[in-house]
Amino acid sequence: MLLDAQPSAITDRHKAVSRVPRRFPTLELWLPFILVLIVLTLGWLVALRFRQTVRDSVTEAFQKTQLEIVRAVSRSASEYTVDKLDHGESIADIEQNVFHRFVEPVRLLETGIAWIYAPSHLVFDLSTNLPPEYVNKTMRQIFDLNRDSGAAHYEYMTDEVSAGREGVSWYIWIPEEGEIIAAWTPVKVGDAEWMIGMSTPLSEIMQYTGAEQQESILLTAMLATTFGGLLLAGGSTRVQWRRLRAERLLARTNLELEARVMQRTSELAARTRELMEVKYREELQQKEAEAAYNAGLFESASSYLHNTGNSLAALEGRVLTMRRVVEATTQYPHAIEAIRQAHLTALDGEQPDKTLALLDRLDEVLIKKALPLLHESVDGVIEIKDQMIAAIRHQQDGFTESRNRRTKYVQSIKLAELLQTILNDFSPTLNKAGIRLETDLDSAISIMNQRQLLIHGLVNLLKNSIESIQESANADHGVIRISLSSYTRPYTTADRVVSDETMARRARIRIADNGKGILPTNISRLFTAGFTTKAQGHGLGLHSFALFLNENNGSIRAVSEGEQRGAEFIVEIGNI
Repeated sequence: MLLDAQPSAITDRHKAVSRVPRRFPTLELWLPFILVLIVLTLGWLVALRFRQTVRDSVTEAFQKTQLEIVRAVSRSASEYTVDKLDHGESIADIEQNVFHRFVEPVRLLETGIAWIYAPSHLVFDLSTNLPPEYVNKTMRQIFDLNRDSGAAHYEYMTDEVSAGREGVSWYIWIPEEGEIIAAWTPVKVGDAEWMIGMSTPLSEIMQYTGAEQQESILLTAMLATTFGGLLLAGGSTRVQWRRLRAERLLARTNLELEARVMQRTSELAARTRELMEVKYREELQQKEAEAAYNAGLFESASSYLHNTGNSLAALEGRVLTMRRVVEATTQYPHAIEAIRQAHLTALDGEQPDKTLALLDRLDEVLIKKALPLLHESVDGVIEIKDQMIAAIRHQQDGFTESRNRRTKYVQSIKLAELLQTILNDFSPTLNKAGIRLETDLDSAISIMNQRQLLIHGLVNLLKNSIESIQESANADHGVIRISLSSYTRPYTTADRVVSDETMARRARIRIADNGKGILPTNISRLFTAGFTTKAQGHGLGLHSFALFLNENNGSIRAVSEGEQRGAEFIVEIGNI
């Protein structure tokens, strides 16, 4: 049922991956930029308001100064006019004299001017080349003539001047000069009446008073602040965008990884089931064949199976313990997620940092409890395996006498696959011992021979190499090299030489290590019954394997350069 549920779970994971949001949260992404824009907008409003206030203050103060000046000029012109009228001088002459003596000389700043206006016309210097269109024109009429050139905001001033009322205002003569500040006051002597006024460009006033420099500094500061604020907002937005994108990619990657792991787990489970079924079929086939040849040894086989069953029962207990440990690991992702959330919450400053406490708890559960229990179970499995191997060897000794009387069970063997299966079984042991494995296997080699007996012999050779390395000076950097090749030579039996190509093709398996090596005096005794260098060995493993090879078109020999120089076993085997 678990395997059947896997495809549905994988589909749900793929759907979850497709549901990962593609758009980023707009408000969170743009919030820093919006806040900076609001602050900058308020800053510019304040700056512009301040600028206008400065302009208004400077203009008001300067208009008061202008007004005082024109009042003084008016008083002097009034006294002069009274005197000249008493001497009988004409109004036209008085008007020109007032212009030249009292108005024209007045200059305020560099380009400021003073002017005098009669009731019907603006008074000019008659000696200059006055534009004809200005002759005998009122102030309003002259401004109207220049309306198309940009004259503006003069209506109030011209109306007040024409009405003879004192006042201040501003106007534009040409746009290039900007605003011009003006003040005027009336002069009345008998029937004579004039308006004396002054005009000064606002730009010159701002420059003279230093207000223009203040405006420049203010605008420069605001521009720099605006640039810096926008740069800061852009950087913050970019950081937010990258963070949100990274979170989205991480979420998508996690979901994809989980889906991939579930898919691989499903494939592995299906493959394992297939391999187990194949293995069971092969074992069943072999058992049926062996049962036909071992009917006379039923009692001994029953005892062997009883012992094996006891070992399997103990092995099942260890496996159940390991399974409980492995099942407990399904809670570790939740623990890791809790640690990550605690750390993120601590970084935000919302809660105290519980990361170390959670890590200590995970360390206690995983490192101090789960792993020792798992190691203990693995060691127990290895111990039970050794006991089963010892029982099998003991039983093998009992079958030795009847070996020659049995009919051989021969099957096709793909040697590369067989060696790889053995190496896979030994992979945990090799990793634990830190032994590096190097292989060179020709996958095209296959023979017809007895599979199980060949496996027993190769397993014994590989186990001897591991033990040799662990007992040597190279225990920390052990290496086992296994190669598989083929060659051809005649197959010799006791009474004849077989030259058939199929029977003459042989396989050569080399198993070499850099272990403690073999003394020269022991090489010739390795395959003798009862000879062993192990404290608990019985000296039958290599002897039994050598007997099997001799009886089944094979051979074995050992090569070593001496103690602590490593050893190599060369197995040759062909078809039978």
